[in-house]
Amino acid sequence: MIDQLATGARVTCTITAEPRNRADRVTLGRLMKLDSGIQRGLRRAQRRRRQNMRVYTRGGRDWYAREKCGKGGQVRVGQTFTIAYVPQLAPDIRAVESYLKIDAAKA
Repeated sequence: MIDQLATGARVTCTITAEPRNRADRVTLGRLMKLDSGIQRGLRRAQRRRRQNMRVYTRGGRDWYAREKCGKGGQVRVGQTFTIAYVPQLAPDIRAVESYLKIDAAKA
């Protein structure tokens, strides 16, 4: 399926199986972060972490305690994300192709 995709084509990916190892889970998470809805949520969370940053004094200087950042989408069976295909993504998609169902995105 990947060989038939054109550059810039919108692709909807659905996770069909749980990844067997950590590397595949990380790769799927990285691909999910390319979805515009997930990116929007990550930017919103980053802005909120900056606004709620705790500042305390230590040794006469200000120190900042930031919350840990979120990872974006959850890598679970049934999760769907839409990305624009570019050739640089081909190795990542091939690596996790057994866990994905890839369709052309609806307009």
